[in-house]
Amino acid sequence: MSKTIAHGDPAADAPESFSNAEIETLFLSAARDGQTDLVTEFLKAGINPDTRNDKGYTALILAAYNGHEPTVRALLEGGASPDLQDAKGATALAGVAFKGDLPCARVLVAHGAGIDVPNFVGRTPLIFAVMFNRDPMVTFLLEHGANPDLRDGEGISARLFATRQGNGDDRVPGVVMWTVDTMRPGSDGFRVVISAFNNGAMHGEPTRETPALTMEQLREIALSEEWEELR
Repeated sequence: MSKTIAHGDPAADAPESFSNAEIETLFLSAARDGQTDLVTEFLKAGINPDTRNDKGYTALILAAYNGHEPTVRALLEGGASPDLQDAKGATALAGVAFKGDLPCARVLVAHGAGIDVPNFVGRTPLIFAVMFNRDPMVTFLLEHGANPDLRDGEGISARLFATRQGNGDDRVPGVVMWTVDTMRPGSDGFRVVISAFNNGAMHGEPTRETPALTMEQLREIALSEEWEELR
């Protein structure tokens, strides 16, 4: 983008020494804050719609992650690439899948965002949606062709790994249940569900703030190869 600023451009009142880097920072800030009109003016002035910051966040990634659907639409219609990845490999769709933002997800997919683009550890938008219990997002992604059997760097797929946490006993206030629910690949529907509670007995009062076992420990138990002996 040129530093020459015409009347009516978004940085028209800036000093002549206003640098390209400063203009790009203003553009990215406008996208992050959902200032759609200002973003549109930047695009009309010729800024690269795929401008990034030092973390690899594009304007589209920032707008999508912060839930600004009109800004997301303006960026895509202004030429932004839907599948660019940040420094960790996350796309705009991965961010909205993590947050469960269906309006932004619909716009991204309608403009060609890849459903199964993984980040640099192999996690797809669907895996994020499953991990963070974004059930409507899971349904949306599956309806648009997401593959539930793609595995991340740890060998976990969306089908294999789902987590839930919440009220563990509707009779006793404060009881917390953490659950890892796994479905093994194959036609037999073999499923292992492991739960932990923060009390010592059924319908007992909580004895601690959270269950003694962590989610990671529950996951290790659920994914143990020893369960294969029971198939």
